[in-house]
Amino acid sequence: MAERNTGWRQGDILLPTHIIPEDVSINCDTQRVVLISHDCDLAQPCEKEPYVEFIIANLSAKENGSYYFAQNPRLLQFKIDLGNGCYNILQLQHTDKYRIDKASFLQNASKDNTMSLSPNQKIILAKWLAFRYSRAAFPDAFNNRLDRVQSKLREILARADKYIIIVFFDMHDFIDIEKSAGDPYPLNIFLVYDSNINTASEQSAEITRKIEELFEKSYGKKKIADEIALQECTAYPDTKFPFSNVRKMYEWRLEHISLKSGSASFQ
Repeated sequence: MAERNTGWRQGDILLPTHIIPEDVSINCDTQRVVLISHDCDLAQPCEKEPYVEFIIANLSAKENGSYYFAQNPRLLQFKIDLGNGCYNILQLQHTDKYRIDKASFLQNASKDNTMSLSPNQKIILAKWLAFRYSRAAFPDAFNNRLDRVQSKLREILARADKYIIIVFFDMHDFIDIEKSAGDPYPLNIFLVYDSNINTASEQSAEITRKIEELFEKSYGKKKIADEIALQECTAYPDTKFPFSNVRKMYEWRLEHISLKSGSASFQ
């Protein structure tokens, strides 16, 4: 039977002492351990779930807005409120993931009582962990065509990383199609912004305008474009973006790569 009152939850921040593998170096002053096993797995007996998973996190990282809100599939940052106007930047990297025998964990693990993730941050953590294995890989032909604007698009969106929560690409059912030269990909881009930020609406409108200008300059107007035909770029507040759109669109991130043979591997 599962033990529901374990006291441990996904997203708990732990002291690194006594639970780090012997062959892994750790700095107890600048690093912590973030528990990433699911709550239900933590509640299961050791016979059913014999291991606990965690990520070694750094406290000395430089703040980078593009690592907030699970925008980057490899790196994630949280601003941890310490009170009295003080905070730490906690940075997680997927490659720093380890596991430990659950019995040993339950006997030796200790929480860091000076810091914790908020409920919303724990939701972001869970989505970041899941996105590692669920993010879309766009067609090679589309990626190759998009290369022309990647750098500039990254630059535009970097200015909005404090309020743009997510970017969706709607490719009109061509997500799995390798198009031939001269056959354009129709594309709609949707930006979802944080409605709690007062200036987000106006700033997002400016970002959409810059993106539309970029695509028109790079590929031509949508009626004549022969590589990528941007139909529209629209910004929505997070309170009004239709859930039906989420079900049929693909989230786009700056680090999207395709699955062609010989391409860079996922890390």
